[in-house]
Amino acid sequence: HREHGLDGIVDLVGAAPQHDVLAWWQRASIAALSSAREGAPVCLMEAAACGVPAVAPAVGGVAELIEHGSTGFVTRPGDPEGLAEALERLLTDAVLRERLGVAARRRAEERFSVALQVDRLLDVWDGVLHA
Repeated sequence: HREHGLDGIVDLVGAAPQHDVLAWWQRASIAALSSAREGAPVCLMEAAACGVPAVAPAVGGVAELIEHGSTGFVTRPGDPEGLAEALERLLTDAVLRERLGVAARRRAEERFSVALQVDRLLDVWDGVLHA
């Protein structure tokens, strides 16, 4: 990041304890993911759980985690201009950012909570055991 003049602006910290990650998400305004390939990015689930709207390209499971225009913005893969425009939109519109963040938190609670995941897993095992 030094070659891009981002010293003092961006810190690449690597792996961190969960309590540190949670504290960062609680201070964040937006989440940005620029991956070319993904599975189901945990960072987007963490952001949503903390009420942080996200911007990411439509790769892997991103479109399942971000509801475009409702909880964040999904951009075309390989489109840095589209990603930058979506980021700028969230950074400059506090009302939109707040609305999408609230929706992201609500969606995370409805779709990705631990209790819901446990219930789904129990349903799978119930189906296997009683098949």
